[in-house]
Amino acid sequence: MPLHAMLGLALAAALGPTFEWSAPEGCPAQARVLDQARTWGGEREPEDSARPIAIRGAIVALAAGFELDIEIRSASGTSRKTARAQDCEVLGNVAALMIAVAIDPLDVTRRLELAPELGPLELPPAPPAVVAPRVEPDDAIVIDAEPLVEPTRAQPPGLGGLARVSGSIGRGIVPALDGAIGVGVGVLTARVRADLEVFHVLSQDALAPPPSLAGASVAAWGAGLRVGPRFDLGPLELHLLAGVTAAALPAVAFGIPNPRPGTEAWVALSVVPGLRWAPIPRLAVGADLQADAALRRPAFALDGQSTLYRSPPLALRGSLVVELRWGPLVSSSRSNGSS
Repeated sequence: MPLHAMLGLALAAALGPTFEWSAPEGCPAQARVLDQARTWGGEREPEDSARPIAIRGAIVALAAGFELDIEIRSASGTSRKTARAQDCEVLGNVAALMIAVAIDPLDVTRRLELAPELGPLELPPAPPAVVAPRVEPDDAIVIDAEPLVEPTRAQPPGLGGLARVSGSIGRGIVPALDGAIGVGVGVLTARVRADLEVFHVLSQDALAPPPSLAGASVAAWGAGLRVGPRFDLGPLELHLLAGVTAAALPAVAFGIPNPRPGTEAWVALSVVPGLRWAPIPRLAVGADLQADAALRRPAFALDGQSTLYRSPPLALRGSLVVELRWGPLVSSSRSNGSS
């Protein structure tokens, strides 16, 4: 029996009435697809090649090109493929190849091995690109499709936290040049920083005019809340914060009988430029320069005497700061600094 006759009987036995096909006018019809599938087949006896399979395929016209949707059911399961191309002839060849493989993949392999002896074999045109498969139970074949680039979205880095300690010197809250210590916490985002600091200014003496030896020791306990932008410059970080600082100034008189302690409030608007450097992850060191414009300026005087001290309208303070940091900004800022 001739080869094509045997293959035709095998294909009919395998498919029979279970092959459904539709295509627009001008595209490969069912008979042409079956004929192309025979080209892909090999030598076999009909009773050995029949497999219970059901195939349902269709080619539909799109706004640009054509689309093949083919479903193959067999004892081993169901496979569904989708392919697109500008030429529906290509899709007919794809369907024929899939049908031949579904009937018996070994026959297709033998046919390819014997291709030099059997003469030229018409192969489906190779797709120029395979991109952007549609989501199906199985991977889809996409031919002549425009590349689909999924936009990438920058993920927000979230909030980071910090705990800080500082030592400073300044002038303008208590009499004379003073020293202060402070502790605080803060939050960081990619572009914003906020600090809350509690501080203590060591006491300084305000003396009455000579020849009196009387006076008062004035200290300060206070807190400041500041917020503002931050900027990463390689391994360095700059910030410019603004906020409010308030303090209680307790004073204790000396050199007079029966001194009575007193406390006054000091309030100011603050501007704090600063610099940070992170030598290792989770640790940053740097410096701040704080300028305070006083909104409330306390004054201290001894009974029956002139004023000993009144805070000036402007205070300045320089601080050295050490910070422990945590959160997503710790690793990201470190990597930026090392790049």
